[in-house]
Amino acid sequence: MHTVAVLKASCNPTGRINRKGFLHLALIILAIQIATYGLTIGLGMQTNSLTLRAFDLATLWICLTAATKRLHDTDRGAVWILYAIAGSLAFSVGIIVAAILLFGQTVLLPQSPYYFWLITLATLPAFIATLWLHFAKGDEGRNRYGPAPGQSGFSAGYPDQKLAALVDQ
Repeated sequence: MHTVAVLKASCNPTGRINRKGFLHLALIILAIQIATYGLTIGLGMQTNSLTLRAFDLATLWICLTAATKRLHDTDRGAVWILYAIAGSLAFSVGIIVAAILLFGQTVLLPQSPYYFWLITLATLPAFIATLWLHFAKGDEGRNRYGPAPGQSGFSAGYPDQKLAALVDQ
């Protein structure tokens, strides 16, 4: 499957993506991000430019639609993304509040000996959710979100069968 077809399919949150397609897309996004930021730094440009923020927003959209499609492959809706965000935030706030109560506000300073562990613990739920998306087994055959992904790892949702045909070429 062509990289452009993968990215085009990734912009539409309908349909499904299996583990293979999800990993393929993650590697494409990683390569594009490394190349973009490498060129930016190599050319001496600012890494906080408006253009790069627009690129980051586009990347975020593709990541959210990919997560949605991956959840669809496990017969879950995109609302599970909101559940994961809420759970991660609650856990992170709990960890931070507990650390402040135990060690004082200086625990939030980057030079604090606990800072690394605090950040690591605070991001742990998001890391676990990402691993689950990569390793969870999808439904065999059709489900309410569309047919099983093809060889490409993608399937279009029921309303857009033309996109599935394009991706599986």
